[in-house]
Amino acid sequence: MTVKEFLKKVRKQNEVIRAYESELKDLRIRAVNISSPTLGEKVQSNHLSSLDEIVDKIETQADKVNKAWQSYMEVKDQAISLINMEQDEYRKCVIYRYYILCQPWEQIAVEMHFSLRWVTKLHGQALRDLEKEFHKIPVSSIEKGVL
Repeated sequence: MTVKEFLKKVRKQNEVIRAYESELKDLRIRAVNISSPTLGEKVQSNHLSSLDEIVDKIETQADKVNKAWQSYMEVKDQAISLINMEQDEYRKCVIYRYYILCQPWEQIAVEMHFSLRWVTKLHGQALRDLEKEFHKIPVSSIEKGVL
């Protein structure tokens, strides 16, 4: 595994959590919008889930989100420790913003007052620097989640 693959893994996990949280939010909205029939209304079965089914789905999804967050926080802490090994503050900032904060390249360039080309150059230099540090870390500690 290269340093870039490791850091991409962190970024991907963040995106997965966001998707899980979005689904959880949607389930909660569906639960709030369920209405009960009024007296005298005929109750027909339809494709809408009952409240208890949605509550079960919410609990399952919330557990999924919590487990994903726990896993992400471990990997994120490892990534931050690795990123902190970078000596150049600009390079460190670019790597942190891209892989930890999941900012797009354009936003990083604007916020740091650099051109997009310079940001990508700093990114490449940081990855080369961190690759040296990354290979000093035993492979088993990376696979086990300890950095």
